[in-house]
Amino acid sequence: MKKINLPKSLRKAYSLMEVLVTLLVVNILILMLSNILVITLRISLEINERSAAREEMSDTLNRMKRDIRNARIISEDCLGLSGGGTCSVEKSGESVIWDTITADGVTQIRRRSDTGSGYQTNFITGDKLNYTTLLFQDTGGGAFTGPSGASKASILITMTADHTQENIEITNLYRQVVISTRNYSY
Repeated sequence: MKKINLPKSLRKAYSLMEVLVTLLVVNILILMLSNILVITLRISLEINERSAAREEMSDTLNRMKRDIRNARIISEDCLGLSGGGTCSVEKSGESVIWDTITADGVTQIRRRSDTGSGYQTNFITGDKLNYTTLLFQDTGGGAFTGPSGASKASILITMTADHTQENIEITNLYRQVVISTRNYSY
């Protein structure tokens, strides 16, 4: 057999060892980048869940504020005189109760109203948060009588919650709001 002499430019090639080392380095780089991607996705999920939880708590507090501010009659439980976990008000012919309900180990906040046909739940918080505290308190000034002869007070609402999913580390979310009531009677 006759040997064929190839030009030098065609005789250069990579050895099997060089190819294997290159593949190993590329695989290590891909593994490192995928770990960074997983960590970034986990952090993003937690940030989104924390944001949604804060939004839910703020929305619930805003609904409570609206009911209490527009109330014609505010019961003593809204001032924290009966333990502080519920608040009953009457506004425009509607009786409203804010309280908590526990189902399947998750405590949620609900709003029940009665327009004459019995109390019906018309708002309940989502099941992603477990509310550990719902507290209504007088801010210390007590109820006072305004110039029109009606009572006024400032009510402090405190709520704390934890996320219900164990893989999401969101605990002790805390929200407070002080509501200066309009004219009302007991």
